[in-house]
Amino acid sequence: MRRLLRVSFYVLFALLGVVSIVGIVDVIVDMAERKYPLVNVLPLISMSLFLCWTICMILWFSKRSKKILLFAISCLTIGLLVIPVSMNETVHQFTLGLHKEYQRASTTLVSGNNAFEDLRAEPPHKTSQGSEAESTRTTLYQKDVYFDTDNFVMFLISEDNGTTKASAVVSFDGNDPSREAALLSTLLMFFQDNDYTDFLIMLVSGENIGMLVFSNGKNVGSPMPFPDVHRELLYDESLFLKYKEDCIYLLDSLIDYNGMASFKEFFLLLTEQLEWINRMPTDTPVHDDEYVQLSYVGLEKDSLGRHVLAFKVVNKTNVTLTFQADTFALDGVSLGTITGSDNVAAQSTGTVRFTPREQIPSVAPSLLTGAIRVIDFSNTLWGKQSYVVNFVNTAITYD
Repeated sequence: MRRLLRVSFYVLFALLGVVSIVGIVDVIVDMAERKYPLVNVLPLISMSLFLCWTICMILWFSKRSKKILLFAISCLTIGLLVIPVSMNETVHQFTLGLHKEYQRASTTLVSGNNAFEDLRAEPPHKTSQGSEAESTRTTLYQKDVYFDTDNFVMFLISEDNGTTKASAVVSFDGNDPSREAALLSTLLMFFQDNDYTDFLIMLVSGENIGMLVFSNGKNVGSPMPFPDVHRELLYDESLFLKYKEDCIYLLDSLIDYNGMASFKEFFLLLTEQLEWINRMPTDTPVHDDEYVQLSYVGLEKDSLGRHVLAFKVVNKTNVTLTFQADTFALDGVSLGTITGSDNVAAQSTGTVRFTPREQIPSVAPSLLTGAIRVIDFSNTLWGKQSYVVNFVNTAITYD
């Protein structure tokens, strides 16, 4: 099967190469027949870059060289970006204007005027997209992030003629498409939230290859889109929770790049909100005696947006009982000073809530430790005014 996929890869890019060559020949032939041949310069550059991309991809697949892959991505990115530029009406009119200026100067020269001196004084215009322009592409930032020997992300930010362009390659073994989709979504969100208008994200998943290309802030399509399974998972926000550690590892590895630290804060806030929205209900018993029954029913938020721990209490006595917390810990993390005091009427069920000073480590903890003081201010139930209910590393169950 792998041999068949490998052969299919070579055949596919060989066909793409042939298509590029045919396109180049067609553009050159059309240039010879056109009255204004400069109009075809940008399409010729684009087709040439596509041909270079196909050749580099074949070389990369046989040698697996990151430099070759990076060059291939650059060729494809520039080639795709040239397409909308060549179709721009302003660029088209400017190109026609070059022809008219040239024809006007030639006619004046033949008639014996001083057109030669005029041309020396005002040389032909050059544009950053034109055939006479020189590339000034520079690498602003580049880093490879390895999750293991077979799974890594290549991250590149460059500047080309004053335009910042971003590229990323997610190269994984293809064993977990959901994990790959989570990383693709994280990169896509970073580029969009930081106002990158020109960027390319490439996926190498086992034998499958796909890419996402944006130009001027719009998805311009790709000759090789993401596989169907990755496209379906790309906007599944639940994957941020499932693969949160992988996404955070990627962001931490790129934290020295400008804007990544603030984006990580945004990502953590997003995952916290998703965890809160998707939290599961619970009704976990923590204590039961002849006076009271207590069950942990989860986290809530008070009017100030602070997390509070909520407990369902069954008061089995004939007097009002007061409940105050001494301490709590979630998943082995102490929550510091606890505030809150609630009453539950005799022979009734109520909810008591306690507010910790420390940050909640998780909205879906696995273990709960705590101490709740049960107080009878009437002094009618037992020899002392209160007693403490203790529970240590009680496993929390979710519905």
